[in-house]
Amino acid sequence: MVDWQPLLAGSVDGLSISVGGACVGDTVNALPFRDITQVFPNTPPVRRKRGHDAASDAGEDASRDAVTQGSPLEEVRRHGGYVHTGKVAYEVAKGLIRKIWVRGPFLKTLPFTEEADIERLLGPSTGLERKLGWVIHHYPERSFSVGWHAREGRIEHVALGVIDWVPPTFGARQVLREWLEGAHAGLAPDWQEPPDRATAQWVRHARVLALLRAFELGSPKDFADGSFLKGKALSTYPRAAQVLREAQERGGSHEPDALGRLFWWLLLYREQAEKLLQFNSGWLVASHTGLLTALQVTGDANEGVAAALEELEALLVELIEPSEKQVTERELIERWGWPEVDLDELLMDEV
Repeated sequence: MVDWQPLLAGSVDGLSISVGGACVGDTVNALPFRDITQVFPNTPPVRRKRGHDAASDAGEDASRDAVTQGSPLEEVRRHGGYVHTGKVAYEVAKGLIRKIWVRGPFLKTLPFTEEADIERLLGPSTGLERKLGWVIHHYPERSFSVGWHAREGRIEHVALGVIDWVPPTFGARQVLREWLEGAHAGLAPDWQEPPDRATAQWVRHARVLALLRAFELGSPKDFADGSFLKGKALSTYPRAAQVLREAQERGGSHEPDALGRLFWWLLLYREQAEKLLQFNSGWLVASHTGLLTALQVTGDANEGVAAALEELEALLVELIEPSEKQVTERELIERWGWPEVDLDELLMDEV
């Protein structure tokens, strides 16, 4: 079992909790070798002694003496990887235990019967991450995270060690991406609010509206036709000013709403290009040679399309927000109505 009381009391951090006799920061030699069930080295699959593969089961009768040069465990020792002992997974890097994931029966002694218990007993988390149906409460200053299974209403895991996750921030590029994904999903051209709030369409709509509010871009119509740029100084947008100046040199005239018209047409073009870039996205499995070849050829062509769109997207990003302003997800939720929903999970449910 794992003694969680010191962590709950705040007297230790995630680096000091022992799991199977090993803590984060210990050497590989501290691993509970007799309990190992699976080993996954970071090295590519190669032929090994006695037919061992890159990922193998150690078996219940395996012992430390069975670990030899070239075995999967030795590869983890040398190159890093993952070692599993039932419901516990150890990440190894540079010969040290970098992180420990604890699941299953080792969590039974934690007094979390509902998600609110996590922050009630451990204090406010630095941030929340929604992933695969989990809500993960991150405590980077204390070197641990707690994952809650939202649908099943139970604790899913505790991760001990360095927290790689950072709170997401949103800028003009994320505004453009959310808009394009919503438009491609069918919200364009009128951007009316979907009636069913339990759908991915409503979540997409709410996310776009939150970003438009946060960046003061007006309504979806204001954004689509570029009217949010009315009255803005051309000097604020050097990249756009340059392309407009080049157009004037080729005989064009300067109009007072040039920024808005430029944005309107570029955005409309980019929306149409998204249909091309997503053309192959519906294929999960293809076995026919002709179809496989077609997917490869069109995929290669789309790489060229994406590269050709880079300058256009740079213009759109500058016109959306020239100051490179960033807002956090927490700000979006608390101030502008960003929905606290795992969109990826919702999309998988709707497939």
